[in-house]
Amino acid sequence: MKKNVLLVDDNQQMLDELRDIFKDNKINLLAADSGKEALKLAEKEDFDVAVVDIRLPDFNGVELIDKLKNVRPNSIYLLITAYTSAETAIKALQKGVLDYIVKPFSPEELINSVKKGFMEKDAAEASEKRLEELVKEKGLLQAKVMMLEQLNEIFMDREKKILDLKKEVNELLLRLNENTKYVL
Repeated sequence: MKKNVLLVDDNQQMLDELRDIFKDNKINLLAADSGKEALKLAEKEDFDVAVVDIRLPDFNGVELIDKLKNVRPNSIYLLITAYTSAETAIKALQKGVLDYIVKPFSPEELINSVKKGFMEKDAAEASEKRLEELVKEKGLLQAKVMMLEQLNEIFMDREKKILDLKKEVNELLLRLNENTKYVL
């Protein structure tokens, strides 16, 4: 299945160059040259990984990622920048950005980070699916435990009735034995 990447950068030449590289790697590229365009695309198109430039004409990349996460919370986010700042990198990583890529980068470096994002998303989806299965199994187990408790209650009540009945029979036998002694 072809994976989708949303690439947000205001450098049209870079977007055009990367389009062929992504195509060669069998990755569908959704390109936007502004934050507003990226948000419109995100509302219409699903994407596995978003690669967002930190400086856009209308948004800061970290703020845009926050907005994109509201639309596509299960996507993986990468940040690219020509302006390195430890503070920005830390803030981005705290916001859940998987990778912080510094320009100029090689196409291989970007593709490798994107593939890392795909693996992260696949692992998260597998974990989520397994969690759903566990929740379902837990629900089934709880239902079976309730049935077992109900059956146990029914049998305990029957067992008590049987013991009470045996006690009554024994008492009747004792009385009968005593009464037969006097008759003989």
